[in-house]
Amino acid sequence: MAITRSRNKVAGIALTASSKAKAKANPIESKIKIHRSVATAVKSKTVIASSLITGQKISGVRVTVPKTETPVVLPESFVSSHKPTFIAAINHILSVDPTLMETIISTPWGKYAIDETSADINSLTTSVDIPSDIGELDPLAYLYWEALVRTIISQQVSGAAAKSIRAKLYGYFDNAITPQKVLQAEPESLRGCGLSNAKVKYVRDVSEKFTDVDSPLRDPQWYKKALLEEIVEELVKIKGIGIWSAKMFAAFNLHEPDVFAEEDLGIARGMSRYVQLRTTILQEAKDNVEIKKKKKIGLSGNGKKRDWVPLDEAYMRYIAKKFSPHQTVFQSILWRLSDTNIEVLEDKKDDIEQPNPTKRRKPSKD
Repeated sequence: MAITRSRNKVAGIALTASSKAKAKANPIESKIKIHRSVATAVKSKTVIASSLITGQKISGVRVTVPKTETPVVLPESFVSSHKPTFIAAINHILSVDPTLMETIISTPWGKYAIDETSADINSLTTSVDIPSDIGELDPLAYLYWEALVRTIISQQVSGAAAKSIRAKLYGYFDNAITPQKVLQAEPESLRGCGLSNAKVKYVRDVSEKFTDVDSPLRDPQWYKKALLEEIVEELVKIKGIGIWSAKMFAAFNLHEPDVFAEEDLGIARGMSRYVQLRTTILQEAKDNVEIKKKKKIGLSGNGKKRDWVPLDEAYMRYIAKKFSPHQTVFQSILWRLSDTNIEVLEDKKDDIEQPNPTKRRKPSKD
């Protein structure tokens, strides 16, 4: 089934002004050449001209936007095979930094590909069957609850283990699991499905939230009206859901267009590689972001030597803000730069049997 959330915030923005930028103002082009063969060999109406914008206000400071004299053209085959609002987001991202063209078009974006059931970026397509006995709970709210239950189950375990636990838990309820049934079940029965003591409490807590008529989480209209910060703030009230999990839920289930999870290891690694040959962008962040107290950047790992330099999260947020209101797509590009398996994050139905590779540090509630 496909359920579409209509949001004004999802509308793409393509900048189509033009300007003549001096080479001195754009030293990034001297280090990274855009594949001009793409711009000259492909005829397309999807053109992003160089921007007249010389800066934009972000958090009270002025940000210099990279410019290019040569229009950037997306291949028609790429445009026609991806969702319109994804293309609009890519247009905006390339208007800010056209040097990302090669990374973007190198391989198709399966998540944003056009198919018969989901023609737009903010369509929620799911194979989850909604039980008939969910009472007064809205079907879309049920899907949100079920997604959060899956998130809790998947924490700190491999994909194979999460798949096994989920199969046992859902099977216990004859594959018709609901918040009410979870609350009525004995904790010992839930533990028998493979849930730890902590996760039993988490699954019960999220179920209580979605059966509470006063909770905004069970109201699909609330998600449409609320700011991203408000949604994250409400989600982290759920036991077991921290900031990282809340942002992933907002990005992959609510399809919020402007999510940036600087807490994520894959994003941190991708950002490091992004600025490696774009030193002026990093220097701009350092010049404009005041870090009152340096803190040690804690990164989880398997003991292997790191081949990238982690950045302060304040610098990452500053750089990512350049790509607003499409930071969700930009962070997907960073995952691509870091070679992160994004399908693990999306929790595909096929359940790729790998541990979650991207969590940067263990949040207090995840």
